Amino acid sequence: MVKPVDDLLIETGDVEDAPALFALQGAAIHGLAARDYSPAQLAAWAPPDRAGGGFAERLAGTTILVAWRGSALAGFANLTADGLVDFLFVHPEAAGRGIGASLLGAVIDAGRARGLARLAAHVSLTARSTFERQGFQVEAAQKVQVRGEVLTNFRMHLDL
Repeated sequence: MVKPVDDLLIETGDVEDAPALFALQGAAIHGLAARDYSPAQLAAWAPPDRAGGGFAERLAGTTILVAWRGSALAGFANLTADGLVDFLFVHPEAAGRGIGASLLGAVIDAGRARGLARLAAHVSLTARSTFERQGFQVEAAQKVQVRGEVLTNFRMHLDL
């Protein structure tokens, strides 16, 4: 059971939200994943000069869920038609308040509402515990090469 977060609203997002979501993703990577990944790995994952090319296209056709605390964008997640939790990011200023768990709970609810049998994800070291607390299980650790750096993540799933 996810404990409700005060002043949190989770609503359906849209591809037009892509620029703000892209910026939040970069802030989350550099602000939260720094405890688990080196500066070189973070720079490869989300280069400072990165452009959002392809980000909106990756969101297109997915269920996008956006979390707001008051008027502040606090996080987002998305779910593909075949059950992949492709993104789950929380803004560093909103971290530690259960927003990631609330977003993931909403994604799980969306998957169940669609009649999906299983959700899958490729989960960072930083997000692993959030996914595990929601019942996801690790299938395998993975070494992913990104712009010359190797990052560890986990292939995980949840049977619905």
